[in-house]
Amino acid sequence: MKQFFDQPIITTKRSVYLMLLVVIAPLLNFLSGISIDLYAPSMPSIAKYFTASVMATKNTISSTILGMTFGCLIFGVLIDTIGRKRVLLTGIFFYIISSFIAIWSQNIFQLMLIRFIQGVMISTVTIGCRALIIDSISGRRYNIAILYTSIAYGAGPVIGPFIGGIIQNNFGWKANFILLAIIGIILFLLLLLFIKESIPERQPLILRNIVFKYFNVIKHKRFIIGILICSLVQTELMIYPTLGPFIIENILHHSVLVYGNTALLVGSSYLCGALINRFLLHYIKPKQICYYGFAGLVLALLLAYIFTLFLKLNLVTLIIPIILLNISAGFIFPTIMGVNLKQFPKSAGIAMATQTALLALIVALVLFVISHVPINNLISLSIIYTVLVLLQIILFFSSYKELLDT
Repeated sequence: MKQFFDQPIITTKRSVYLMLLVVIAPLLNFLSGISIDLYAPSMPSIAKYFTASVMATKNTISSTILGMTFGCLIFGVLIDTIGRKRVLLTGIFFYIISSFIAIWSQNIFQLMLIRFIQGVMISTVTIGCRALIIDSISGRRYNIAILYTSIAYGAGPVIGPFIGGIIQNNFGWKANFILLAIIGIILFLLLLLFIKESIPERQPLILRNIVFKYFNVIKHKRFIIGILICSLVQTELMIYPTLGPFIIENILHHSVLVYGNTALLVGSSYLCGALINRFLLHYIKPKQICYYGFAGLVLALLLAYIFTLFLKLNLVTLIIPIILLNISAGFIFPTIMGVNLKQFPKSAGIAMATQTALLALIVALVLFVISHVPINNLISLSIIYTVLVLLQIILFFSSYKELLDT
């Protein structure tokens, strides 16, 4: 049984295996990205189905992210003790089960609970995909592989709402969870067939040692600052999936398909930024890429305020500044995420778990606050983005930029 879980069913040469890993690891992270955004177009319909408030329906996203926080703290330890592959297989298996259970929810609070469980299980994928890369790949290829995982995560918000809009329009909200289960099954089989256990050395499950390792990671000032910056960028990326359906469908009175199409455009902008980042890595240093990213964020804010002063809220004035913000996020988020993880090569699981847990917790809390803010015009949306961008700039230029020189 141990051999069955640790070794792939289909063995390949090392060069072929590494190519497969660079494909499968990002696909795993794609699941964590699409899990949040696939059903976003269905949220107004879910609110009507359960006769729930808009606020409660928005909090199904916050509960998923909160579940990721809780799951990371548990599985971050287990992935360094039990192993990468076993934890990944376990997490995906229960994710599949919870996806099927979601369609039988009787009220919004049951759905929140199931989404929380899904968040717990999806944390195994978020941690595991990067741990596999850290174990097996080094040098410039490591930077590229980590970037691919971020691109794949970003592809979730790109494809998710677009597909979710079509699904909602033709089949209803429950079909979204069936699709998530099918994606989970495919990834479970890919792991079982091709991926081997990669943990260099299993760590003993001793509580004192675990607490000590977590403390060593958390006390690292620049690591925490990097997490804060990534959390703020991630919050920017989550604003449109969280608030967008209600702005497009309830305020601007467009259909769910219109939201799906705009979400495809907005999500593609992050993917575009991450791909440009990938290209620029061959020519300039990561620090310069971040500089370009922050310049783009400031430009997007200026554009938003110009629209606020001279134009009214419509599809164009809403999404153009957000597109520029997301392109800029594609320069910043993958770069800082990769640099942060390289600081703890011997505790990859715990470092990844800490980073993901804190990131998810901060994003969930900020989104919870934002979900209570009435957004009826461009100025209120612009102010939210301004606060997030200013905090990023202060943190990066005061305490983090020197780390990118090492």
